[in-house]
Amino acid sequence: MNIKEKIKELSFPNMKKGIERFPITVLFGVVLFVITSIMTEQINIFEERELMIEMLKWNILFLVGLPIVTTLEIIREKYFFKINKVKFRILYLLLSGCFLYLCRQLYLNGTKVEEIIGAMKIQAIGVIGYLSFLLVPLIERKYDKEKYLQSVLGNKIITIFFSMVFYLGITFIMVVIDALLINFNSNIYINIFSFSVFIFGIILFVSRLKGVDEDLENYEIPKIIKILLSYIIIPIIVIYSVTLYIYTLKIIFTLKMPKGIVSHLVVWYMIFSLFIIVISTPLVKENVIVRKFRKFFPMVSIPLIIIAFISILSRIMQYGMTENRYIIIILIFWLLFNMIFYIIKTDVRVVIISTILVVFVSVFGPWNMTNISVNSQSKRLERILVKNGLLKNGKLEKNSNLSDQTKIDIMNIVNYFYNNFDILSRREKKLKSFEENGKFYSTEKEFMEKIGADDSWNISYFHKYDAIKKVERIENININENTYYVTEYDYLLIPTMIYSDLMTYSTPKNEIKINSEEIIFIDKESNKEIMKIKTGELVDKIVHNIKDEIKNENESILKVNNEKMIFKGENENIKYKLEFISIDLYENYKPSSYNINLYFTSK
Repeated sequence: MNIKEKIKELSFPNMKKGIERFPITVLFGVVLFVITSIMTEQINIFEERELMIEMLKWNILFLVGLPIVTTLEIIREKYFFKINKVKFRILYLLLSGCFLYLCRQLYLNGTKVEEIIGAMKIQAIGVIGYLSFLLVPLIERKYDKEKYLQSVLGNKIITIFFSMVFYLGITFIMVVIDALLINFNSNIYINIFSFSVFIFGIILFVSRLKGVDEDLENYEIPKIIKILLSYIIIPIIVIYSVTLYIYTLKIIFTLKMPKGIVSHLVVWYMIFSLFIIVISTPLVKENVIVRKFRKFFPMVSIPLIIIAFISILSRIMQYGMTENRYIIIILIFWLLFNMIFYIIKTDVRVVIISTILVVFVSVFGPWNMTNISVNSQSKRLERILVKNGLLKNGKLEKNSNLSDQTKIDIMNIVNYFYNNFDILSRREKKLKSFEENGKFYSTEKEFMEKIGADDSWNISYFHKYDAIKKVERIENININENTYYVTEYDYLLIPTMIYSDLMTYSTPKNEIKINSEEIIFIDKESNKEIMKIKTGELVDKIVHNIKDEIKNENESILKVNNEKMIFKGENENIKYKLEFISIDLYENYKPSSYNINLYFTSK
C-alpha cells in the first residue's frame, strides 16, 4: 500500500458507503443540524419562550437517539441481515421515534433550560445507548474484542481531528470572504460548527466503523500510542498508586480515618486505570510493561478501593446519603467487581454489561440514587428533630434553645430538598411531612415555620462555610484614606496590596525594597543595607494580639483601633512609622496580604 492509499484510508475510507450503511444515523445528524441552525438563525423571532424550550428538548432527544439507532443498525447487520433493509429500517425508525417521544413526555417535562439539560434519566438513556453501541459488535467476538474498542476509539479521535480541521478551514475561508467581499451574519460560524459535527463528523465516523464480523487480527494501534501507554501513562498510574499506598500506611500508623476526598482521588483514577487495562490488553503478548501492569495492577488496586470505601462510608455515617455519595459507593462496588474479575479472567464485555447495569440501577431501579438519598436525608432530619425536641408524638414543635450547629444541620438538609442546584439534583424533591397526614411541604418556608425557624437560622447556615474562619479582613478603624499627616517625617510611601512579589521605591538617598516579609532600606551611595523592618513578624504579632476579637467576631471584617496597627522605630540612618491599613487572612488566620502606609525620614 503506497502513501497515497494510506492517507486515503486514514481520512475518507468511503463516506458514501458510510451513508448507505447507516442512513438513519446520518438522518438524525441532519435533523440535529437543522434544529441547531433554526435555533441560532431564528432565535430573535421566537416570541414565545416555550417554542425555544421545545426545540431544545428535541435537540437533546435526537442526540440521545444517535447511539440508539446506530446500535439498531448494527443489530440488523449482525442478526437480521436476511430481512429487507428498508422495511427493517422503517420499523426501527418508527420504534425509535415512539421511544423518544415517550422519553420527552416522561423525562423532559421541565420548563427551564437547566432542568432540561440536567434531566438525569435522559442522560442515563444516552449513556446506556452508547454502551450498547459498543457492546453489540462484541457479543460473539472471541479474540479481538479489545481491538474493536481500540478501532472505535481511534476512529473517534480521527473524526474529532478532521472535523476541527474542516471547521477551521471553512471558517477561515468565510472570514476572508466576509472581510473582502460579502458581510456574513456571525451566526454562520455556529452553523459551520454544527455542520462539521452533525453531518461531516457523523458521516466520517460511521464510514470508518469496522464491520460486525470483520477480522481485526492484523489491526494495530499507532506506535506512538504504544509508546504513550508503556512509558508515560502506565508509569504515571503506578506512581500515583504508590502515593496512595504511602497515604494508606500513614492511616494505619496514625490510626486516623481517611479524609473524605480520598474516595474521589481513588475512584476516578481507578476508572481511568481500568480503561487503560482494557485498551492495552491486545498488547499483552508483545509488551512486557503492559503485561506486568495487566497482571498485577488489579490485585494492587483492591486495598485502595477498600480505603476509598471506608472514606466515603465515614461521610455517609456522619452526613447521610446524597446522590454524589451514592455514585461513589456504587462505583466502588463496580470497580471492586471488575478488578476481581480481571484477576480471574479477561473479558471487556463484562465491564460494559456491568456498567449498563450500574447506570440502570442507579437511575431507574427502585433503589435509585434519588430514592435512597431522599430517604436517608429524611431519616437523618427526623433523628435531629427528635433529639432536639422538635418532633414529639408525630407532631412538629418549636424549640428556641437550639445550638448553632443544630440549626446548621437542619438548614443543610432543608436546603438539600429545596435549594439544591447540583446537576444531578435538578428535580423536585419535597420534604415529606413527619406528621400523621403524610403530606409534602410545598415550600421550605412552610416547614421552617412549623419548627419556629427565624432569620438567625439562615445566618447560622451560611456561617457553616466559615466555621474555621469568619473574619476575612482586619481593618484599621482610624484610617482616613484621603488624609495623611506627615509632619514628623520626610516621606510617605503607600504601596499597593502587598503579596510576596518584590516592590522597589526610590528617594534621592535610599532605595526601598518591599515584599510580604520585610522592608529593606539601602543606602544608594554605599549600596549597603541600613535598615530592615520585618513586616511579616509584625503582621503575625497583630493577629496574635487580637485573636480573641477575631474568634468572637461574626462579621467578615474586623475593625481594629489604630494603636494596635502602628509600629515605630529608628536607628542612626532611618526613622519610621509603619501604619497597617488592612490585613487579609487565610482560613487558618494566617495573613495572605496587607496594605500599609510607610512614613520615614533619612538622617
